[in-house]
Amino acid sequence: MTTQEPPIHNSTDQILDDEHLDLLMKLTGQINSNVDLDDMLLDIIKAVKLIMQSEASSLMLYDEDTDKLILSIPTGPATDEITGKHIPKDEGVGGWVFMNEEPAIVNDVDKDPRFGGDIEPDLFTTKNILCVPLLNHKKEIIGIIQALNKKGGQNFTADEIPMFQALANQAAIAIENARLHEQQKQKMLLEQKLDLARSIQSGFIPEEAPAISGYQIAGITQPATYVGGDYYDFISTNGDTSCTFALGDVTGKGVPASLLMASSRAVLRTQVENNHSLTKNTRICKSIPVQRYPH
Repeated sequence: MTTQEPPIHNSTDQILDDEHLDLLMKLTGQINSNVDLDDMLLDIIKAVKLIMQSEASSLMLYDEDTDKLILSIPTGPATDEITGKHIPKDEGVGGWVFMNEEPAIVNDVDKDPRFGGDIEPDLFTTKNILCVPLLNHKKEIIGIIQALNKKGGQNFTADEIPMFQALANQAAIAIENARLHEQQKQKMLLEQKLDLARSIQSGFIPEEAPAISGYQIAGITQPATYVGGDYYDFISTNGDTSCTFALGDVTGKGVPASLLMASSRAVLRTQVENNHSLTKNTRICKSIPVQRYPH
């Protein structure tokens, strides 16, 4: 007959002794000093093994796209084999903790129906588990973290939960901060690329209009975003004795439109400068998707 240990309601407000507090502060300081997410996750699970005196540890982060938990950089002999595995968010002890947002202690996995078995049983055998939720500063759950197999064949106890949960809470906040840092870094990188694209595209626009007797000629284009698909050009031919005017508008805006604009400009200039007929304009027409023509 299988038994399930009762839910554990615990609070990090419980008093921790000075030795544990010093260790907790040291470990959280180390975790928060790292803004690279992968390195931070490794620091976190190493800290779990140290603070919980366990043989292994693992951390699962919730992925909204798949609606599953992703096993991120576990420690132990099966690390390479199970890293990155997708696990249903409501399965296993970790799934139970995630769904209930409560810690769980399982000191005999064979007698607890929540335990679904080891991912790689030939490499690692789980005997007992202490699992806590990862809660960010808004108290929203973003994953779970667990210590596996207490060293010395001992059991995990409820007295260890406040220390573990305090570490998990700090880890969750650090993970959120690292994600924000990565998003900001990617945003800055994208802006740099778009600035370069805008600089390149601006070079396609004529610097000055041709001087034609009896006419005043001017042109300007201003993309709605960094780059766009609006296009005009003055193409001199026959030794500058004549000039072809080009005006175009690609459906849409942004990078896709700007790439199509640049391609069209290159083809058009080649045609005109080599005195090829533009009557059928087949090269441009064939290279442009129908949906890119303005309606």
